Amino acid sequence: MTAWQGLNLPNPADLKVRMRKLAALDILLCDEDWLRVHRYDAAWQPGLELACIDNGAGDQMFVLFSEIGTIIQGFDHESSLSPHVQKDGCIWPGMYDGMPDSLFRLLQQHSDELGGEDVTFCLWRRVEDHAWLCGTLRDLDEQEALQAGGADFLFGYLGETSRDYIDWAQDYYGLEHDLPLVSVSRIFGGEAVDEQLIADLHPERDADAAMRELQVMGWPVQPD
Repeated sequence: MTAWQGLNLPNPADLKVRMRKLAALDILLCDEDWLRVHRYDAAWQPGLELACIDNGAGDQMFVLFSEIGTIIQGFDHESSLSPHVQKDGCIWPGMYDGMPDSLFRLLQQHSDELGGEDVTFCLWRRVEDHAWLCGTLRDLDEQEALQAGGADFLFGYLGETSRDYIDWAQDYYGLEHDLPLVSVSRIFGGEAVDEQLIADLHPERDADAAMRELQVMGWPVQPD
């Protein structure tokens, strides 16, 4: 086990807040769930919340929030750490070395929903920890170590600011209109969503349908 040395990550509480914002914005900009990159389920299982990033190109990341800690598990399909390019088809040795038993049991219990054996990186942080931790991966060459199983690549979808999200979403969703910074900033500020805000972000979006989805994920709305 070792401290995570890759791209700086927020603490679990702040990460949860950020991933909820990104999921809310994706709901507002994209009618179809299967086309969205960011998802958040605040009532995934009793005592568990699940966030997901799926870029539709075979790369995905799951973040499982629990009362005892948080687990981040991801898969970059182009990573040389992928089980699919190993002769034995197994997860890279050392991936879970040092993970506390309580978190490992939680991971194993929900393995199928968290990507199964499609794993190229894994981090964890118990509530009492002060840093993100990861296993000590064995037999890595220098290039593989630098790539960190594609973790930094997938963490790049965690836009930190309203401008970060706009720059990404404008291109990814092929928007024909410019996203207004003030409207995106309202979501980043945690404000309740009303019909006018939806119209400002996506004039053709079904406001009632969007609000229903936002309510399911626990985002505040203000129906007219």
